[in-house]
Formats: sequence, C-alpha cells, structure tokens
Amino acid sequence: MRNNEAQQENAPGGPFLNEGLITAALWRAAQACSSGAAISGWLARVEQAARDITGARLVLVTAADDDQTIITSSADLPPDESALLAGSLMQVLRIRDLSSATGRTERDRLFMLENANAARKGEDILLRELVPQLRLPPSAALIAPLRATDGQIVGLILTQGIETHRVLGVKRMQALQVLAFQTTLSIEGRHLRQRSDTFCKRMEAIRYAVDHLAAPLELEAILESMVEAAEQVFGADGASIYLGQREGVRCAASRGISKAYLQRAEQLGSESFWDTMRSTKGPIYFADLSTEAFDASHREMARQEGIRSMVLVPLIWEDTIFGGFAIYHRSVRPYSYDEMELAQTFTEHAAVAVHRARIYKAAQRTRSNLEAVINSMSDGLLVYDRQGVIILANPRLYDMFGLDKSAKLEHSHIRDFARLAQTKGASTSATAVYIEPDSEPLARQHSIVELKHPEIRYLEVVNQPVMNRSNDLIGRAIFHHDITRERDSQRVKDEFLSMLSHELRTPLTSIKGYAQILLRRPVSRPESDVRALQAIDVQTDKMLRLIEDLLTVSRTEKGRIPLQLERMDPVGLVQSVVDHLGGISPRHEVVLEITGSIPRVSADSRRLRDVLINLVENAIKYSPDGGRVITQIANGSGEVTFSVTDFGIGIPESSWSRVFDEFYQLDSSNSRRFGGVGLGLHICKLIVEAHGGRIWVRSVPGEGSVFSFALPACAD
Repeated sequence: MRNNEAQQENAPGGPFLNEGLITAALWRAAQACSSGAAISGWLARVEQAARDITGARLVLVTAADDDQTIITSSADLPPDESALLAGSLMQVLRIRDLSSATGRTERDRLFMLENANAARKGEDILLRELVPQLRLPPSAALIAPLRATDGQIVGLILTQGIETHRVLGVKRMQALQVLAFQTTLSIEGRHLRQRSDTFCKRMEAIRYAVDHLAAPLELEAILESMVEAAEQVFGADGASIYLGQREGVRCAASRGISKAYLQRAEQLGSESFWDTMRSTKGPIYFADLSTEAFDASHREMARQEGIRSMVLVPLIWEDTIFGGFAIYHRSVRPYSYDEMELAQTFTEHAAVAVHRARIYKAAQRTRSNLEAVINSMSDGLLVYDRQGVIILANPRLYDMFGLDKSAKLEHSHIRDFARLAQTKGASTSATAVYIEPDSEPLARQHSIVELKHPEIRYLEVVNQPVMNRSNDLIGRAIFHHDITRERDSQRVKDEFLSMLSHELRTPLTSIKGYAQILLRRPVSRPESDVRALQAIDVQTDKMLRLIEDLLTVSRTEKGRIPLQLERMDPVGLVQSVVDHLGGISPRHEVVLEITGSIPRVSADSRRLRDVLINLVENAIKYSPDGGRVITQIANGSGEVTFSVTDFGIGIPESSWSRVFDEFYQLDSSNSRRFGGVGLGLHICKLIVEAHGGRIWVRSVPGEGSVFSFALPACAD
C-alpha cells in the first residue's frame, strides 16, 4: 500500500513528494499566522504554503473578517476577480451547508472538481456548476473550506490546475487539511481579538460618554460634549445635534459643519428625516451620500459640504423621539454592526443626560421664579427644617426686624431667632410661636408679636408645617404679616365706636323712656298716637341693639369679648326664648322640640340668649308667608346641638359660609326686601366660637333653612 502511495506521489507528470518542503511550508505558514502581522501578510504565506504542498498553478486564499468583510490573497488573479471568485465560492459553501443535513459535520472534507465539463456521479453539483461561471480552466480544482469551531464557513483555500486528485496523493491532501486547520485557528483568533478590541472600544466610548455627559448639568454644556465626543469615539469629521421644537427642528449644537449646511438641514429635518426617524426608531446610515440620501436635496447639500458618510441616531426618551444626533465623515466610512450599536448606546447615554439637563434647567427656572416671588412678598417668611435649622429668610423679614442683610439668618437655629425677637421687644410668650410644639408637631400656631425696636410694630405670626408629597413633615414655614396699620385703624375705630355709643345711647335712652311713660299714662289717646309711641319704643330698641352689636364686634376683634360662664340648663333658656318670641308674629308658630336627655353646658346665659333670639328672629323675618319655626335642642356626642328651622326663602349653597361674615347681605341693593346691616349672624358666630363651639347652616332655596350650633357639654 505504501509503495502504491509513493508511486502516486512521484508519478510522472505529478508533483514530486518532498516531505521537507511540505513541513517547511506548514511551519512558515504557522509562524505567519501566529505573528500578529496584518492579515494580508499571513494570508500570502498561507497561499505560498498551499502552492508548495499541491504544486497548483492557481491558488486563492480567502478569509472572512468578524464583520463579514472578505479578504483575499492570490498572486494569480486580479483583485476584483479574486474577490468575485472568493465571495461566490463562500456563498455556495454556505448554501451547501444549509441544504445538507451533514454539511456542518464535514469539518475536514476537501471538495474536488476533477473536470468542470464532466458531470460525474457523486460530484458536488453546486460546486461543479459554479466553475463555468467563474471561467476556470477545465482542470481539477481542490477546495479546502475553513470551518470555524461553531461550524460557520470563515474562509477557504482554492488550488486549481491539478490534473487529478489521484496524482496529488494522500499525504499532500492531509498536509492541505493541516494548513486549512491552522489557518482556521488563526482566523478565529483574529475574530476573538477583533471582538475584544470592539468590546474595549465600546467600554472606552461609554466611559468617555459617562465622563463627559454625566458631569455637566447645563443643557448647552452637555450638547457641546456630545459633538466633541463624536470625534473621539467615531473619528468623525463633524457632528450636530437637532432638537424638535414646536416651530420645527433646531440645530442645538454642532462641530466641523458650516452654518449654511445646518440651516438647510433644519429645513430638511422638519420635512424629511424626522418622519424617517419616527418610523425606524433606530440609527439611519448612509454609507455614501453621493449615491444614497434622504432625497436629491439632501444629496446636493452633502456634496457641497463635502460629506460622504453619515449616521443619524434618534434621541429617545420614554419612547418619544425628541431629537437626532448626526455624525459626519468626509470620506466613505463603513460602519460595522457593532459600531452602529455603539452609536446607539452612546446616544442613549446622551438622551438621558439631555433629559436630566432639561429637568435641571426647569428646576432652576422654577427656583428662580420662586425666589422672585418670595423676595417680592409683602410678608416676612422664615423656613426651617426638621432639625430647626433656618434654610430661608426673605428680604422682607430682615426689614421687619431691622436687620442688616449681613446678619445671615440662614444656617442658624430657630431658637436663636426667637431670642433675637425678644431683644427687639417681643414677649417670651409671643415668641413661643417660633418653636415647633412637641405634643402636636403638625399643629398650626398663631400669635401676635409686638416689636419695640427699632420701631413699634405689630406682626401677625403664623407657624405652619410643611409637608412633602408623601405627606411627611419636612420643616415649618413662619409667615409674618405686618398688622401695625390695621391695629392703628382698629384703635381709631374703637375710639369712634366708644364715642358714638356714648353720644347715641343718652338721647336714645331718653326717647325710649319718654315713649314708655306716655304709653303707661292712663290717658285716652287716639289709636294712631298709640301706634306711633309703640313704633318709637320698638325702633329705639333696635337702635340700642345695633349699637351694642357694633361694640360687641369691636370687643371680639380685639380678643376681649366678655363672658360670664356658669353651668346652666340650656332647655330652660331655649324655652324662655320660644315663649318670648312666640307672639311676635301672629302668622308664625314658634315651637320647641327636645331630643334625648340634655346635659348642662358652661355658657354665658345672656350671650347665649342673644344668639338664640337672633336666629329665631331671622327665621321669622325670612319666612314672610308665615308657617312654623322649629327650635330644636338635642344631646350629641359630648356636645349639645341647637337648631332653628324655617320654611322660608332659603339660602344658595354658595353663600352658606359667607352668611356669617361681617356686614354680609344676601341682597345688598338699596331696594332689598329685608332690612339689617349684616352683623347678627356674624356676632352669633363670634359668641359661639368664644364658647368653644361651632355654627353652620344648611338650606335649600325656596324651601327653607336650618341654622345650627353646638356647644361642649359639661362632664357629670
């Protein structure tokens, strides 16, 4: 057998077997493949080794780079022809793998075409039919596929010009297989290095992006960092960022591109590429703008600017495109799949940075507006955190306390400010409003602070909690309202009312006294005179009550409404009021209803009687058609509830809370149907609240009203 093989190896017309030459060829190829030299250099070594092993007249070595770029080496074919042949052969081999269930397991198989013109049984039809298309001579061709570990075809070695594979011999076939195997390992190693380099480049680009995009908070600085980073990461000749606005697309930052191009790009963006980005939502790549572009206008403007390649990546936030990042090259620049992914990753980081900068800019604008509002407030404002550290004091507060702006209240403690207020003349009890109450940290505090230095000033101080969105206490805000003028006005009003009451009481008392004397004399008088004297008596009562009401309001506003509190039976008081007012109008029936066992209350009987009389008289007055007026008293939960119900004109819901305001009238016209100055219900509210109670109304227009108030019940 060995003699037969040796005869075949050294047969006449065949290559002479020189094992030393073959071994040397394999060694040189292995050295070249492992040297780290350029791929074209070691592919040439592989080509020479294949020629030495087979003695072929034509040799072609092909390798597919990691991005599927075909690289060839052949001293026998022109570059264009070798590239065409290599691409076609690799495509056929891959098609063969897809069509054959065993294709990927034939790792070491060599494919032989003895004669392209002879259709012999068992020959590979795909390979045989390819030879005439490639215009190869009709001599034997041997193909050694370079199959990677995962079974993928990554290259091939073609030797052509061998008359027959029998002449080639087993040892040379095995040597060719060894050459193919070590070449495959080198190509796989190159792929691994390329992937490693791509990964490192991507990590470096991401690090660069993070370093340059994470640091600044201003939008303009981030945009400038993006276009600068395009040069470092992608070797770009220019870059620009376009942001969508209501009026269209605007170039927000650029580098290396003329203003004329950017202006035309803004117009093009509004009309063309914005819609394209919305539809793709991914990078748009133009390998050569001289042959492909958005449209003819885009191709022309790129030609004038000298741009050949372009990548446009959308800026996306929460699935919404708000801009585009364009990278420009002035020469044709192929982009691999990994580089396109890198561009998208870089842009995603940029989109986050831009969104963060927009939030920061909006927050800065809001803060600036808020500061303008706070600084223009007529009230003094002081804010401190949970630890009692002052974080804000507006200019008006400094003015109120006669402080120089250099005093720097910020970062000092609120207790220090309370002591400062005391040095200005404020009492210790009044300055307690500045300190957060320990028992009720969420309580709202109120006090009147009187300052004596640098001038007499009265401040209404309100200390209220500040809550965040989670309803957690984060601090307190103290508002200072200067009420010095109001206090002066109140003092003048009090003096006037005091003088007025004195000046009016005396003549009115005299008039009432004389009218009563005349009414009591047993003298026969005309009926008209009697009615006139009775009218004088009633109207003077009204005038005296009005004066008393004005004085009551004045005293209450000053916080000194006098109360003579005593434990009393409210049922007896209500019964006396009902009995007294029951005969005022013959068309009205005033009744009393009692629910449950009524406890005693602590009240000023005279003031409480005034409240009940006012409510019952109003019920009679605002029920012009007559009917029942129901006075009720009931035992509630820890309180006694009083109610007066009428079936008169009613009150619209929008006025329920306002009817208790000072001088409020449902009908304020001069021709109003019902008289009064609007003090009665207001005084009722003041008296009830002075007792620690509450008052309210419910009504339906046209059906009547129910006025109710509640007072705390006495403990047994």
